[in-house]
Amino acid sequence: MRSTESQLPATERQETSRPPLWTREYLLVCLISLFGATNAYLLMVVIAAYSVDVFHTDSAAAGTAASIFIIGALISRIFAGKMLGLLGYKSALAIGVASNAFFSLCYIFVPSIEMLVVVRLLHGVSFGIITTTAPAIAADIVPTSRAGEGMGYFGLSATIATGVGPFLAMLLSEAGNYVMIFVLCAVLMFAGLVLCPLLRIKKLELSAEDKTKLSGFKLTSIIEAPVVPIAFVALLLYFCYGGVVSFIALFMRELDLVEFASLFFVVFAVVVFASRPLVGRIFDARGIRVIVIPALLCTALGLLLFSQSQNHWMLLASAVVIGLGVGAVQGATLAQVAKVTPPARRGVASSTYSLLIDVGYSLGPLLIGIFVPYLGFRGVFLALSLVTLLNFVCFVCYSRQSTRPSS
Repeated sequence: MRSTESQLPATERQETSRPPLWTREYLLVCLISLFGATNAYLLMVVIAAYSVDVFHTDSAAAGTAASIFIIGALISRIFAGKMLGLLGYKSALAIGVASNAFFSLCYIFVPSIEMLVVVRLLHGVSFGIITTTAPAIAADIVPTSRAGEGMGYFGLSATIATGVGPFLAMLLSEAGNYVMIFVLCAVLMFAGLVLCPLLRIKKLELSAEDKTKLSGFKLTSIIEAPVVPIAFVALLLYFCYGGVVSFIALFMRELDLVEFASLFFVVFAVVVFASRPLVGRIFDARGIRVIVIPALLCTALGLLLFSQSQNHWMLLASAVVIGLGVGAVQGATLAQVAKVTPPARRGVASSTYSLLIDVGYSLGPLLIGIFVPYLGFRGVFLALSLVTLLNFVCFVCYSRQSTRPSS
């Protein structure tokens, strides 16, 4: 007599044999990542406007205040990947969350634009530790056979934050309630700090060779070379999206559509959330190329539509198209990093990926702040659409080279 399992259809037997994904630790690290990302997006959206409203700065200084946060996160990549290997995942994550909570409170007492820039820089360093550690923990927890699905769902924590954070930020900033935004950011990180001790993570055993690579300031202790090409695609993606996030509030003021700016991020997040499970499954079944090529074209179209928005319908339509593109590229590239990296190097790989994203995120607001007086908001956002087309060309060249059979 055949067993009950053997009598099941093949697809059902495959589902029952799949390793579990939604474990206790996986859910905890997703929540901590969500709190950290919401903190960052709450502030990223309003800091430029806050600088103008409170300290009466120009657009260049406002862009600097926004982008210096990401430069701080970039600086943290120099040591964050090494810290993961030498101190352990749990300790590194707790340090990042605790320092993030502290610097979130510091905004309340900032007396000048100069001190705001300093706090933003240090806050960025603490955020960089979280965004290096949390993906490495998730990659270590997720079963290899479900890397695309698992890392895709993990990426939703940041995606939800792109909707919830800006929505709350725009809602509170319209009333001029910046202090409440800073307090809310601190509360989120204190909640994350409470969750950190609940994580039960196996200690990563490093070989003598792995420890040697992580010690000192060698390039191999900071950069995981195989991750660089795919992370560069993410760099250009976040260069463009970082510009949108940082200056949408001022752009909407110009168009007299301020009340719809928060809805842009809600629509964006809903679209990414709805499409992410499908993206993960397609990645596991067919690989990265079939996702990223159409997604980059979709992002370019969305940025074009965003730059030419005349009313709220065009704005929200651009949120749908950008959400489809950015969400798919984000999920696929993050899954690819987890897929191609051995366990002992996942901390450095996560650091490399996040470092290049930070470069893009910091350069976007900075350059837009410089060029807005010359090109206007429509002009710079149109230019970002062209940058995305360049990104498309770069990825096609990379994917053809990586799939070419060796002689």
